[in-house]
Amino acid sequence: MYSHLPPEKNLPERFRELDRVVRKEFDSLNKLKSRPDSMLGIYYMWMGPLPRYLKQSAAMDTITPDFKRYANHSLVYADYGSYLIRSHPGDFFRYFLKQNALLSYVPPAEFLSKYNMGADSVPKVVQSFFEYNSPKLRYYSRSFYFVKYTSIFYSVTVTLFVIALLGNVVFKKDGERAMSKWLRLFCIFLLANIFFSIFSAPVVLRYQVSVFIVLVFATILISQHLLIWVSCEMNAEKDISMKQVF
Repeated sequence: MYSHLPPEKNLPERFRELDRVVRKEFDSLNKLKSRPDSMLGIYYMWMGPLPRYLKQSAAMDTITPDFKRYANHSLVYADYGSYLIRSHPGDFFRYFLKQNALLSYVPPAEFLSKYNMGADSVPKVVQSFFEYNSPKLRYYSRSFYFVKYTSIFYSVTVTLFVIALLGNVVFKKDGERAMSKWLRLFCIFLLANIFFSIFSAPVVLRYQVSVFIVLVFATILISQHLLIWVSCEMNAEKDISMKQVF
């Protein structure tokens, strides 16, 4: 969001140094033909100005682990982000929530489509753990082409579930519950997962484990509709044959 906006004026004193690092990063990215932040992803989590500000502010500290450093700076990062969101709610919706909502329907495969994240070797600790003879990897292909279609599979599964759910509600019989207790609970879980994913972080395929649960419920609902349709067809044929007899 902030990369699309002009520099913030009248920032609180505690954010000014961090904002200077952020704006400097934006200036560098503007010179690139292909920006790594052109699509919502993990760039600003691990490779953007926030890690750079962390290293810069703790340059003399060689003892504290990185995880603890992040924890020490978390309040500043959270307050800085909250300040920008409160100052630009419309831009937050346009550049983050809206795009993230679209990604939640077709989540990108990200680095899951590349073997070993595209690297041709592993760190020494990985080599030692798996007892590899060399850190260099041997592979048939660096790309997992089938993973690229997993996003489409996810979208189709969610669409089938929604259609089956609507059919369950629209074509229910009189006095029959449209949704069972477990189905209602799952719908609540699915909606909560969608809203959490959209508001918390960029949506990517590896976070959407719920697709397997969606597939199970979609299969059950579609199976129920098929059984009802077959039953109705059989009853209709039976009625026709009875009329022919009499």
